Amino acid sequence: MKPFLFFLISLFWMTELIASDRPFIIVGDSYPPYSYLEDGEYKGTDVDIIKAAFNKLDIKPVFRFRPWARAMAEVRSGESDAIYSLFKTSEREEFLDYPSIPLNYEKNILVVNGESDKTAKSIEDIKGWRIGVVTENSYGKAFDDYKDIERIEAKSNDLLVLQLNVKNRFDAIIINDLVFDMIVNNYVAAGKIKNPDFRKLEYVPNNAPLYIGFSKMSHSKHELIAKEFSEALKLLKKEGLVNKILSQYRDRTGLKETPVFE
Repeated sequence: MKPFLFFLISLFWMTELIASDRPFIIVGDSYPPYSYLEDGEYKGTDVDIIKAAFNKLDIKPVFRFRPWARAMAEVRSGESDAIYSLFKTSEREEFLDYPSIPLNYEKNILVVNGESDKTAKSIEDIKGWRIGVVTENSYGKAFDDYKDIERIEAKSNDLLVLQLNVKNRFDAIIINDLVFDMIVNNYVAAGKIKNPDFRKLEYVPNNAPLYIGFSKMSHSKHELIAKEFSEALKLLKKEGLVNKILSQYRDRTGLKETPVFE
């Protein structure tokens, strides 16, 4: 059966998904520009893509921010119906159904102060470096398991950028590419960084897909929703709406490159 025909037929079945009065609850955490709350409205690249996909399914989701541990507990128990944005792991697949295609990608990069002479094309090139990280963040298995660096912890990405700007604490910081550009743009606009001078290194420690996961314990038909959400994302991609959403947020951060959804 052709995907589009399957999508149309399945939409008829989707009416069963919202037969109860219980709202379809999606939990996540604030992570601008992927997900954040502004003037009481949930926004961000991932939020807008999720909303657009569910609009095709004729379901209006209810977003709720939670501390990450609580969000995971709620989808484990079925108290909430879905969670975003997260990596796909074998452990999580025990209680979550995933769409076949991701929402976005977590691209972590290394950034140095513009006056630095440091370069890196592979993980071996950063041996012995002092690298700023956010406490308890994961940056992909290869970087997380690498022992030959000194990790200097900060409470947030914002602090990492400010400390890198004063030049004297790190050799480099590791940070999400889009988040870094958004933070720098915001600090420049606020006058906290007047003459930004940073350089992104060639070595990319991690570029992994991020998904929405549907709780297998909730009252919703999670397996069907995961399949239909995949078809909706494919249509959004074909229509160009996904790249339009990503481009809009990239423009707000002052970035020059437009991400491509593949």
